[in-house]
Parts: sequence; C-alpha cells; structure tokens
Amino acid sequence: MIAKHGEAKAEEWLRGLKANLAQKPSGGDREQARDVAAGKCDLGIGNTYYWALMKTSSNQKEWTDATRVILPTFEGGGTHVNLSGVVLAKNAPNRANAMKLIEWLASDNAQHMYADINYEYPIKDGIRSTRSSQATAR
Repeated sequence: MIAKHGEAKAEEWLRGLKANLAQKPSGGDREQARDVAAGKCDLGIGNTYYWALMKTSSNQKEWTDATRVILPTFEGGGTHVNLSGVVLAKNAPNRANAMKLIEWLASDNAQHMYADINYEYPIKDGIRSTRSSQATAR
C-alpha cells in the first residue's frame, strides 16, 4: 500500500479501517473467526493458514463453516500477504550449512510441507497442496 500509493494514502486507509471496527481488537486470528461466526462483526482480519487449521479442529470447525476467506484487493490491484523469509548474516560462522538449509527450505519437498502441514502459500510456482478441500486455494 505504501509502495503503490504513498504513506499518506496508506495512513488514510488505516484510519478508515480503524474507524470501522466493531470492537477494540483483541485475541488472535482464531478469535476473529469466532467473533464473525457469533455475529459480533461482519468480517475479521486473519491469516488464511489459521482458518485452514481451524477447519480440521473439532471445536473450531463451526467457525470456519460460518465464515469464508476473502483475499481483499486494493483499488488498482494487489493484496496483503505475509512472507516467510531467511536472512543470512555475512559473518555467519556456518555459512555452508546455512546455505544448505536455505536451499532445502526452497525445495519442492519443503514447499509441499509449507502447503500441506502449515496451509501456507508456497513460494514456488507449481507447488500445490496434496490436501483436498481443506487447503486454501491460491
């Protein structure tokens, strides 16, 4: 938002979001789904992987049954995404092993684990979750 529209427009958008809150933010992603399902608010902001994890939880599945994931699109395109990343310090004492870890994290096997176990979006094109309807669509 800042990169595309500038700080002032991003701050204006955030102020509008804050002014539209049904209640003071509290709890985490799961509580947002719970509150939407209970009718306390019309929508909540949470990470899609929590929603997918709740879908497999016997005591939280009702929250996902009463909600759905919407990936908001900003005017002119784009949406918010979280990223998992790796930083390697230039003075790392075990650089070779660190590089092996980084290469493994980017491998097809690890990317399938991100999708299948954590319900996160893999960074590699062509990697799809092996879970059926429980996985979030890309």
